[in-house]
Amino acid sequence: RVLPERIEQEERQTRLVPGWILLGSGVAVGLIFALVEFVGAVVFRQSLLLRLFGLALVDRAGQPATRLRLLWRFFLTWGVVGTAGFFAAGNVALVEAVGMLPAGEMGDIVARASSLAWTLGLGASGVVLAATIDTVRHPSRSLQDRLAGTRMVPR
Repeated sequence: RVLPERIEQEERQTRLVPGWILLGSGVAVGLIFALVEFVGAVVFRQSLLLRLFGLALVDRAGQPATRLRLLWRFFLTWGVVGTAGFFAAGNVALVEAVGMLPAGEMGDIVARASSLAWTLGLGASGVVLAATIDTVRHPSRSLQDRLAGTRMVPR
């Protein structure tokens, strides 16, 4: 009686491995990009990723953006992306937990939490999508640039 249940549990865990690998690698790449941007803002007073593409950030007066302004832009950009990633990772963990719990009260609580994580994750992803669309429509002055008071210009 015990063996089929354990085999089923092991199969559930095995099916989730590719998702965890994909999620982990996406988080790692995102953290590396965020760290490069943070170090660029604090140490070099410029966006290193934008510099790679021959762009610079200036303030409203056309002067190079200050560290404080670059940090504010960093948190506007990476805070939203990080929030979406946080809820996506939390949802994956909750879905896995629901699959491993027997039906009953605790499974229902985790299922509700998973539903909330889905809702919040989709909301955060919607914000990221809207910001991406806005960036495509206004390439030199995206939403985070308007909020931070910066503008992208050729280097």
